[in-house]
Amino acid sequence: MDNLKTRRLTSFGAAVGSCLLAVTLAAAPAYASGSVVNAEGSAGVDFESYGEHLIVHDYAFDGRDTVGVLDVKTGNGWDRRHEVPNYNGYYGAAVDKNLSYAEGTSVRYKACELYGGYFANCSGWRYDTA
Repeated sequence: MDNLKTRRLTSFGAAVGSCLLAVTLAAAPAYASGSVVNAEGSAGVDFESYGEHLIVHDYAFDGRDTVGVLDVKTGNGWDRRHEVPNYNGYYGAAVDKNLSYAEGTSVRYKACELYGGYFANCSGWRYDTA
């Protein structure tokens, strides 16, 4: 009889644990994060949707600055919201821009080299969700 009670309690505990895990996973918000690098490998951008950070890297020791560009989807298309330059060079720290967007906001971003205020050698757009 004790063996039967133990099996029932074990089965009941496993069922409760599974339900709690399912509820916890279902309640967790979805986060999307990604990265993009231009074809030359000199400029890179990371987007972290949790906390909305745009991080701009300089991956080449070539004396050129880099820039991360972020647009936000609106009813009329895409609006340019941020151009984040990195003037720190190859040996310097990446630039981390802390943004603030509502959860579920559609964004796109790209990485470029910066030549005298003009974007050059850009990556393609990476699409994500804040």
